[in-house]
Amino acid sequence: IRAWVWLAVIARNRGTFFSIQLPPSEPQSESAANDTQQHEAPGSGTKDPKRKVALLIAFVGTAYGGMQMNESQRTIQAELELALYKAKLIVKSNFGYPYKYAWSNSARTDRGVHSCAQVCSCKIILPSNKTTDDVRQLINQHLPDDIRILDVVRTTRNFCARTSRGRVRYQYMLPSYLLFPRESLKDTFEQVGCTDAQNRPPRDPLTDHETSCLQQNRKFMEYRALPEQLQSLRDALQSFQGTNTFHNYTRGLSHKDASASRYIVSFTVGEPVLSPISTSVNDTKMQVEWVPTQVVGQSFLLNQIRKMISMAVDVARGFATMDSLKESLSNCKMKTGTAPAEGLFLDMSYYDGYNNRGVSEPLDWVRNGQDETPAMQRWKKFKEEQVMNKITQEGFSHEQFLKYLFIQEFIFDKERSIEDGHNEDDHTAVISANAETATLNNGDSNKGDDDESRSQNANKTEQSETQPSA
Repeated sequence: IRAWVWLAVIARNRGTFFSIQLPPSEPQSESAANDTQQHEAPGSGTKDPKRKVALLIAFVGTAYGGMQMNESQRTIQAELELALYKAKLIVKSNFGYPYKYAWSNSARTDRGVHSCAQVCSCKIILPSNKTTDDVRQLINQHLPDDIRILDVVRTTRNFCARTSRGRVRYQYMLPSYLLFPRESLKDTFEQVGCTDAQNRPPRDPLTDHETSCLQQNRKFMEYRALPEQLQSLRDALQSFQGTNTFHNYTRGLSHKDASASRYIVSFTVGEPVLSPISTSVNDTKMQVEWVPTQVVGQSFLLNQIRKMISMAVDVARGFATMDSLKESLSNCKMKTGTAPAEGLFLDMSYYDGYNNRGVSEPLDWVRNGQDETPAMQRWKKFKEEQVMNKITQEGFSHEQFLKYLFIQEFIFDKERSIEDGHNEDDHTAVISANAETATLNNGDSNKGDDDESRSQNANKTEQSETQPSA
């Protein structure tokens, strides 16, 4: 009886029992109102749609701490986000939260590394009264001169700049004086007082006066690479082609880690080019020879390209042998040098798989045998006038290369080590670069500076953002 009574009461008052009382609506905040206003097309009263786009970006990385956002440093991504916000292409509530507008980088470029073809994808407000080229120019108005948007392309909704990229091409510019004969190199350094290698800081061994004196040495700076040295360099770089284990060419990986395995499509050496550089002596100019190298691969580990360049240069100048290079790709643990970041830049990104889906606007900035598009012309101009000039004609680049050469010749030779990768608990045999002598010591992997790539740490960072960067 009691149950029936309660059911009757509930049925009579079901509107009271089961109705949901919503709190009174609050007035719209100022930031939300601004967001809505930024979304609306001028004079139409309608909102502009958000669309996924790909941005082709070029930058000179000297003044930046890399691509990826870092609160303690000025970065490329932070400058881009600020420009998008100032251009009213992202709303205030999304500023500082890249995942909210689906941000993704195609590659990880770190401190000091330049780029001619970094590709980023994001979802932005696309004004209905503007073309994508108008949007490109609008973003550039809010960017510093050393960062440029070269192209803006509409993409499919599920496009991701990182995962959709199939290949990437990097270029490294190598000054020929790094191949200066070893028998004469010691005398060259001694002439400017570089005689004591023991008591110098290992990362910054030369003073400004010493590097300045070296840059005025014509015989050294205007050295021309010999044909046999160039051929040795080609042979060394081609040894990296194919699938290999590159645990000795990055940080914190062993030969057992699956992520250490990478596929190199090609590694080539171009014809040397001459570039003038001014000296402080009567403002005279010297013609410094540079050797361009290009590597194409699916992806690269942290420091991998710079370390491969360093090993190949050591082989070409007789500091290491091809046997030691091949040994570095085996299961052993070997210490490898790291070439300066100043010679490296991201040259081109490829999206063949995405383009083959029959999309209406393919991401193709390399069309062999066809007329160059405006975006390709902008890419070529930025590469020649900004990146190449920055690398070849500024004294800062030469300072870093001279310090690197001193370290490789007088400091690193004593530290190069190798250990049996099959039994990592065994002792380490410390060998010289030419593998002729050996003594017992403890080995350690080289801790190089940050550089170009989508590193092995990408999986860790992807939890907090859509794509790894520098």
